[in-house]
Amino acid sequence: MKKTINIVISLLTLFLTIEAHAQQYTINGTAIGIDSGMIRMYTADLSGFADSAIIKNGKFVMQGKVNISERHGFVITPVNWMFRAFVENANMTFNIDTIGAMHQSDNSVMIWSINQKGSAINDTYLRFKKETDYSHYFSSLESIYKKGGDNQTQMDSLKLLMIEKQKTWIKKYVDKNPSSIAAVHIYNDYYELFKQFYHTTPPGFKEAVAQFTGEAKQSVCYKNLAVTAANLVNKETGTAAPNFTLLKRDNTKFSLSETKGTYVMIDFWASWCVPCRAAIPNWKNVYTKYHDKGFNIVSVSDDQNKNSWKKALDKELMPWMQVVDERAPSKPGNVSTLYGVNYLPHYVLVDKEGKILLSTGDEEAMTKKIADIFK
Repeated sequence: MKKTINIVISLLTLFLTIEAHAQQYTINGTAIGIDSGMIRMYTADLSGFADSAIIKNGKFVMQGKVNISERHGFVITPVNWMFRAFVENANMTFNIDTIGAMHQSDNSVMIWSINQKGSAINDTYLRFKKETDYSHYFSSLESIYKKGGDNQTQMDSLKLLMIEKQKTWIKKYVDKNPSSIAAVHIYNDYYELFKQFYHTTPPGFKEAVAQFTGEAKQSVCYKNLAVTAANLVNKETGTAAPNFTLLKRDNTKFSLSETKGTYVMIDFWASWCVPCRAAIPNWKNVYTKYHDKGFNIVSVSDDQNKNSWKKALDKELMPWMQVVDERAPSKPGNVSTLYGVNYLPHYVLVDKEGKILLSTGDEEAMTKKIADIFK
């Protein structure tokens, strides 16, 4: 009898041990080109760090638990190597290779070569990339760009084919798997690619986001998409422009509501944005021409580095209101998010009653709209 009880206890212990392991993640990692250092995993919302481990002889192990599977960012110090990978409660391996890593403007180095195994989400993501010929289209576009990017017709054709192939694959997959977290991340990457190509959201964006259900809606990725979808209304003609309050260079506050009674163009820009800086001479001419007739400009900077912003102000000497957007760490600006800004530069024209007349990234279209008002 005692022997039977011991067997039952042993089996129960084994079951609980297996169950416990099934409810946590274990990452066995190899980092080629990085012999030692510290690796840290960001939370999915980028608000802080969720886990860390020591790299020794190019290897590391991470163990923990995630409430929901997501794609996480990782940073390896002291060099600030960065990469992204899916994390779910499973036994996974990460084989990281620093060959081909790219230096970023924030002094980090982005690692693109990640061979991940043990993640069902990543397996689906890789299937998506394979079945939509992602590598073929990307390498073809890169090849044209390296040759000077002068074949615009060919580039436009490749972009359209790439977008349409992804769109078709996603629709078919999401129709069958609306609660899939993999589907949310795949759609998010499609949205980011479309935004990069065309500087706007894809047609049917709100409807596409609304189709997700169940576990997919619990992901941080979905929640970010839902915020973007909800804020699209703030790009529509006739919508009341949301008020905001931001800091000026001298740290005093400015509110958009202070401009009511005039026409005002909100200029979303950044010191590092080349086309933003190139447009400044035109806006100086427009401001000089129409300011006395009741026209104002409010420039909202997306700079995270305020010193860079101040240096640009000193160089450009723009005679209108200058404020800097607020943001949580590693997040888009609060006001640019509120106004559905997908790309810089972006301009929003507001009438005397505080309603949106035009929201666009097209400098020429905005200049014409302003001229039509004051002619």
